[in-house]
Amino acid sequence: YDWDVGNEPYSETEFMDILGLDVMANWFNQVQNYDPYAQLYINDFEILSGMGMNTRKHDAYIETIKFIEEQGGRVDGVGFQSH
Repeated sequence: YDWDVGNEPYSETEFMDILGLDVMANWFNQVQNYDPYAQLYINDFEILSGMGMNTRKHDAYIETIKFIEEQGGRVDGVGFQSH
């Protein structure tokens, strides 16, 4: 089974502006400690479709994943909503 640890972080900008990326990295670390065998995912929409690749949102998504991993978090998969 899996955990969708970070879901639509760029859609809830007020929430993320207050808490910052540090808290998201902490979530991934906490879930990893709590349930080490689960697959951990981050998910958002308009990563590939909105205005194509290499847009601000696309780049921020990649940087967020890198940041989580640099802080010791494990990201097993990424979601690209397309509905």
